[in-house]
Amino acid sequence: MTTRPPFSVYFEKPTPTLGDFMNAARQWLDGHKIQPVSFRTIRQEDGVGIDIRFQNEDEAIQFEQAFA
Repeated sequence: MTTRPPFSVYFEKPTPTLGDFMNAARQWLDGHKIQPVSFRTIRQEDGVGIDIRFQNEDEAIQFEQAFA
């Protein structure tokens, strides 16, 4: 996981499953009243990565720390 401009958080192979990660991420985002700018999956040779972009750096850092 890395935070990189423009306030993006990338997860390579989210665990335990993609569905579990997506559910947990949505609950966390809703609970913190944060709306990501974009939420996209990236196909990789060995699975799926997730790239989530935020409006500001603080939101990105909070999210990354919650799912580190």
